[in-house]
Amino acid sequence: MERTLTPAEAAAVGGAYGVALVFILIWYALIIIAGWKIFKKAGEPGWKSLIPIYNVYILYKIAGIKKWFWIMIAVACCIGFINGIISATAGPDGNTAISVISAFSTIFGLGVNAYYSLKMSKAFKHGIAFAIGLFIFEPIFMLILGFGASKYDKKVLK
Repeated sequence: MERTLTPAEAAAVGGAYGVALVFILIWYALIIIAGWKIFKKAGEPGWKSLIPIYNVYILYKIAGIKKWFWIMIAVACCIGFINGIISATAGPDGNTAISVISAFSTIFGLGVNAYYSLKMSKAFKHGIAFAIGLFIFEPIFMLILGFGASKYDKKVLK
């Protein structure tokens, strides 16, 4: 037998969801503002931070690895295409191939993200510890870059 919530319980649950939603909206607003500030520090117009995919391209450009972005996209598309073909035609042994492709994709993505984190950290005159933080806790460290006193130095990237 299912128990229904009393009006007071339902109000408490709704209130908790409302409070959570407010915190989530504040968090995303801070992330958007930090992204805008990072772009401005790097000499890019802030509005570019609002456009999906293009903003990642510009972040790679800011980090000095513009060419890697296109390589990463091409490899990800190829892996997805191959994975899709194998998934559609897989017999009983197809799961192994899919697992290998997924593992390669994950390792490739982690490698590219680690390289990006190192370059981005260097571009804003930070060291390896900051790069590790950026790799593991990217949203928090992007807030630090955006709202902190970090200065962008394009000369470091050459």
